Amino acid sequence: MAHELETWSDGTASFVSAREHAWHRLGTVLPAEFDAAQAMQYARLGGWNVRTMALQTAPVLSDDGVFGALPVPDQFATVRTNPVSGSVDVLGVVGRGYTVIQNEEHADLLNRVVDESGGAHFETAGSLRGGRSVFLSMKLPRIMNIGGIDPVDLYLSRSIRTTGPARFGCWCRRCGWCAPTRRPWRCAALSPHSRSGTPPARRATSRRPARRWA
Repeated sequence: MAHELETWSDGTASFVSAREHAWHRLGTVLPAEFDAAQAMQYARLGGWNVRTMALQTAPVLSDDGVFGALPVPDQFATVRTNPVSGSVDVLGVVGRGYTVIQNEEHADLLNRVVDESGGAHFETAGSLRGGRSVFLSMKLPRIMNIGGIDPVDLYLSRSIRTTGPARFGCWCRRCGWCAPTRRPWRCAALSPHSRSGTPPARRATSRRPARRWA
């Protein structure tokens, strides 16, 4: 599957992980767990200054022959400052009720989880789809036993979308690397997240009933 990680003009990818490569060997690998400040630095999530700007149409010709742009009511473009080039990037279109959440605020909440849990630590952080989605994940100190015999690590992931609907999400997964793409079963089958060294078995049956052929 496509990695969907944001790549920059200098050839680097907006992704950081702890101890080992996760997706397509892209991004930065740190030798140990990292904190929110390092996530902002190495995944290039800091200093975006996400903001909204009023939308206008392209210039149009009026009845008296004057060109001008028309305002688009209740619609705004979300933009950011590109952390590499310094230019302004358009991320998406949102309505009047959208509230901007900066990446630094995003990470600060998970930092508080680290402080309160006494064992959680950051595992991954990055940007997807040209900055339209930002994610951070951390490994929790607790585990889940599959079938009562196979301990599996648990991860807490948090994401922000800068394009309107579902702009914020927080969920618990048994897989940390693929949580941003919401494909935990595929990644769990391919990556050794099980502490026993054996990946958790992939679901053998589909959620949809099998099609019967005549």
